[in-house]
Formats: sequence, C-alpha cells, structure tokens
Amino acid sequence: MDRSKTYLNKGDLFNHSSTLDSAIFYYSKAVDLSQTPLSYFKRGQAYYDKGDLRSSLNDYNRLIQIDSLFSKAYYWRGMNKAAAGNHESALNDFKIQMKQPSDAWEAYVAAGKSESALFHHQKASGYFEQANLLHFTDSVASMTLKACYEAQQFKKGVQLAKEYKAKLRSESPYFVKYTGLCEYETGASKDAEANLSEAIKALPSDFETSFYLSKVYLSKEQFEKAKKYADKATMICNSCTEIDIWNAILSFATTVPEDPHNMEEELKKDTSLMTASNLAWLAYGLMITGNSSSTYKSVFDNASQKKANDEIVLFVKACIMAEQGLGTEEIAGTLSKACANGFSYFTFLDTDQSLSKIKDEAAIRALRQRYSRK
Repeated sequence: MDRSKTYLNKGDLFNHSSTLDSAIFYYSKAVDLSQTPLSYFKRGQAYYDKGDLRSSLNDYNRLIQIDSLFSKAYYWRGMNKAAAGNHESALNDFKIQMKQPSDAWEAYVAAGKSESALFHHQKASGYFEQANLLHFTDSVASMTLKACYEAQQFKKGVQLAKEYKAKLRSESPYFVKYTGLCEYETGASKDAEANLSEAIKALPSDFETSFYLSKVYLSKEQFEKAKKYADKATMICNSCTEIDIWNAILSFATTVPEDPHNMEEELKKDTSLMTASNLAWLAYGLMITGNSSSTYKSVFDNASQKKANDEIVLFVKACIMAEQGLGTEEIAGTLSKACANGFSYFTFLDTDQSLSKIKDEAAIRALRQRYSRK
C-alpha cells in the first residue's frame, strides 16, 4: 500500500503540471499494485482530461463495482457519458449522485446541461434552479435564465432574475441578455430595452440581442431603431431565416411593404418557424399587398388552426374584419383580446389602411391608451 500511495503521489505531481501521460503511467502502476477505488478514480479523471473517454468510463465502471458509494463516482461516470453525447444514461448517474448531499450541487448542474442538450429546457431550468438553492453561483444563474427563456417560462425567468440579481458578484452580459429576453416576452418593453441595450455593449455580435432590440423598438413605434437593429442582426447572420422573416414583418409597417412571397419562401426553408404568429403575419402581408382574399384567408385559416388566441392571429383577424367593413366595437373587441395576449405593435394601427380609418374612434383610442407600452 505504501508503494501504491507513492505512485499516486507521483501521478498527482504530473497531473498538477498537466503532464497527463506521465500521470496516467503512475496511476496505472498504483492500479496494478492495489486496485483501490482511489487509484481508479484518479486515473479515470486523468483519462477524462486527456479526452480518452472510453478508458475513463472503464475506470469509473470498475470503481463503482468496487465501491458503489465512492464520492463523485457517479458524477464523473455521468460526465464521461455526457461528453460522449450519451445524455440519457448520464442523467441516470447524475440522479444517483444527487442522493449524496455533499456532491449534489454539481450533479444538478450537470443534469441541467444534459437536459439542455436534449432540448428538455423546462427540466433543465428546474435542475439549475435547484443547484442555485444548494450553492448559488453567477454562472448557473445565467444558465437558469437561459433555460427559462428556451422553455418559454418567461414569467419565471423574470422572477428568478430579480431574486438572483441581489446575490450576483458581477452581472454577466448573458444574465442581462436573458433577463431582457424574458422581460420582452412578458410585455415589459421598457425593462427589456434597458437590459438588452446594456447586454449588446458586451455582446455586439450576438444575434438574439440585436434581433430582440429590433422587436422592442417596433413595439415602441421607433421604426428607424427597429430597422437599425434588424440590419445589425442580418449582418451577424445573413442566412438566418428568422431575421429574414422579421425584416419582411418590419416592412409591413411601411407604406411600401416588401413582397410577402419572399417570406413565404423563407418559411418553407425552416418549417419550425411556421408558427401561428408568423403565418398570421404572412397572411397580413398578402392582404395588404393586394393578393386575392382566397390566398391570404387560406394562410390565415392555417394560422388560426394552429393557435386561435395568438396575439398576432387576433390582430390580423381584426384587420380582416376592418377590411370587410365590420363594426368598430367588434373590431376593438378583437384587438383588445390581442393586446391582452401580448400584442404591442401599435404602429400597425396607424399604418394599416383599414384600421387607420377608425383609429380615432373612442373604442380604439381607449384600447391604445390602456395597452400602449411606449
């Protein structure tokens, strides 16, 4: 055992100097001599750091056979599996590690990362949140907000941002960014503008920050700024379908809108973007550029079937009602539902030819006064 410890100590010296091959050589001598759990653990870590995941996994499998309660054994076996892309199996190990209180924090963080890799964003946010309850860190705070945004848990993201802000040692631009994105999605345009404007100083090449600033400024009826940030987002990613669609939507607020058929082609490129909102915007573009009612109504019906109470679907429905000459009260009622569900692009109340005819009606003025977020 004394010789085994000597080999482990020599391995540690080489490991600390990042001379991994030499560290593995001495750890292997310790394994051959004593086969202790610690010798497998140390060699497994060295293999992991070297990128030899298969050898590392073999060592952790052997370690768990010898001592199933060894501290962090399941965590590191899970890390090996996650690094190899085997996230489902990694999660099983992380869940076992969570049962050991002293090692649970890192296991929750690792589980959150694996759930994110599997696109299970809601589960990921839950694991990150639990990790921060056990041991708060700035980096995991940012991961939590990102997961909340990706899981569309926007209200939760805003609430956690408030709680975490008081605990932060320093605000990372990503913490500020995802706070702003969640705020935008909950309708807090003023707060979103402040945070996203701060985030973009440190993240000038971040697509989402520029993209959402464009959305914020259109909702605040500041068209030039909206176009500025849309152009910036386009420069960052000139092949991103999402910004191409948004540029088309921006143009619908002008007197000379772009041909919406371009938007239609972009949606075909990425069918995941055929959301109720985007299809409703496409129907709106087709309507205001003089396409036949059968063309735009077909697209609108598709949008309605996807989500009838979507705020953009309701807005376009109101525009179609105005185009048909229906009563102001009925149109205002539909617009009110749209605004209550998050619609904030009041620019369109002025630029849409049919709605602009009734913009001074009492019901429309009351609606704008109640919901406008300038």
